[in-house]
Parts: sequence; structure tokens; C-alpha cells
Amino acid sequence: MAPVCMIEFTGDDCDDFGKAIPSSIVCRVWGDAMKDDYTLWVICRNMEEFFADEQSGTAITDSLREDEKLCVDTELGQLTAYLGCNLDYPGIYIDVKRGSTEAPVILVEYTETEHTPSGTLPPCIISRIWGDTTNEDYTDAAVSENLDAFFAYSDEDSEKNN
Repeated sequence: MAPVCMIEFTGDDCDDFGKAIPSSIVCRVWGDAMKDDYTLWVICRNMEEFFADEQSGTAITDSLREDEKLCVDTELGQLTAYLGCNLDYPGIYIDVKRGSTEAPVILVEYTETEHTPSGTLPPCIISRIWGDTTNEDYTDAAVSENLDAFFAYSDEDSEKNN
């Protein structure tokens, strides 16, 4: 499998300058499938502000109502992964849920029509990250590159082991 993204609760991480980061949800994205380490990481900010009108605390009391969701409890809320509903852009959303409110964290999707300032990209897997959960739109995006090279290398490795 080629790594694309990882969403995690962290309580003991540091930024690039060694400064401690308070407990938060961090999105780590592998923009290059051939590299062992992630190429982009974004801390989801303003979650407390987003959830200010909702109940506080870390306990998730309501039960899972849809079997299409994968849920993981964290101190900041429940990470909830679910399928996107746009068949033209199949993807997976991950939100943080507190009570009945969900804040967007990341969308990983396939797109054939991604337009950038430098032109239209070929079909790709793109991760859209809400680095500021109070914004309606995502704040960062990363295209997963070298997927074909990753799988070619993986296939060669499998053949050697058989």
C-alpha cells in the first residue's frame, strides 16, 4: 500500500523549530509515495472555537448510527472517517466529532479535473486539509506523487520474495 495521509491526535509533538505543540489533531500527508516520511503536515487549528457552542469535554456519548463510518476516540473528539458521496470524485472524509457537531479535517479524493494556477493536473489523488476548522474551505492541498513508481517498486519486491 502507498501511504497517502495519516490523521492523529498528538499531545507531545513539536513544530519544525522544536517548540511544543499543544494537544491537537495533526494531518500528515505523503506527497511522494516513494519517500519514507511525510512531506506535509498541518495542525488543525481553532477547533475549540469551532466547538465553542457545543458541549465540551472528551467523552463521546452518542452512539454510531451509520455502519459506513470508522471512528477513533481522542482527547479532542472522535475522529470519524466516511465515504464521500460524489461519484465523480470518490474519496474519504475525516472529521472530528463532538456531540452532534463535526468539524472537517481532511478529504482524500481522486480527481480528473484539478485546476491549479499553473494549469490542469492529470488524474490524481489529492488531500485537502482544513488547517483552520473555522474556515468553510480547506486551507492546504497536497497531490500524492509517484504512485506508479511506488507500486512498480512494490511489485518488484513481491516478485523477489516469491
